[in-house]
Amino acid sequence: MASDLSDPLAQALADEDAARGVDQNNTSGAAGGGSGQGQPEDSGSPVMRWWRLAREDAKRNPRKTPWDVLMAIMDIESGGQPDAESKMNFDQNKQPIGQAQGLMQIMPFHFGFQLGDDGKLSAAQKAIAQDPETNMSKADDILFDLHDKYKNWEDAVRHYFGIGEDAYHMSDEGYWKKFQDAWAKYLPTPDMP
Repeated sequence: MASDLSDPLAQALADEDAARGVDQNNTSGAAGGGSGQGQPEDSGSPVMRWWRLAREDAKRNPRKTPWDVLMAIMDIESGGQPDAESKMNFDQNKQPIGQAQGLMQIMPFHFGFQLGDDGKLSAAQKAIAQDPETNMSKADDILFDLHDKYKNWEDAVRHYFGIGEDAYHMSDEGYWKKFQDAWAKYLPTPDMP
């Protein structure tokens, strides 16, 4: 049976904020506002430069995928590159179904986009799909829907990846292991600034 990370994650976030006196209802720290108290510093890593967006998305979205879960998936999916684009994906009939886009590597069908005959997005569609806030918000929705369905983060993360093996020969088991390693980097700790 999969372990449910939701309670420890929620508790860790609440403890982190409480220890720093951060108001759970104050979102003024989003991209440019506020002091950033109680938040990790941008370490210069491509992923960590998006922590404010992940944290604010988690606070803004009433469904709330924990921000460190979003960060761990971003670490795996794009390495923090907002213009990341996967190889072309194909359906069972070998028809192109598009390329995953952006920080969280979201497939075009999640946005409801019609693709060209070659499976590619228009420039305008790509701009929307790769917009960091839009991309992360869509990932948050997908992950929380999966969490609602499977009732635990392990199965939600595995299904976010897709059960089985991808074009790069990564399995859902391998993805879960990569997630656990990445997630450990973003867990809130008492010594975070």
